[in-house]
Amino acid sequence: MNDNFKQRLENENRYQDEKKIGEKRPILESPSKWNEIEDEEERNKAFTEMYKEQRQREQLISFSPSAIYGIEEDTEEEE
Repeated sequence: MNDNFKQRLENENRYQDEKKIGEKRPILESPSKWNEIEDEEERNKAFTEMYKEQRQREQLISFSPSAIYGIEEDTEEEE
């Protein structure tokens, strides 16, 4: 019975070795959206704006006190 279990386990694990992991970088924008913009200058401008917005969001997240110290920010206005 033990040999049967080991054989089944080996048969199931052989599939794990064959798995291939693709590229792990996130896709920021759909390629078709950039292809719709025909003018290269406009495409570069749109990409630069998108990139700057993404960087600002990343910096806000990384420098917020709640992210650094685990503090909840008070969003209510003081009267």
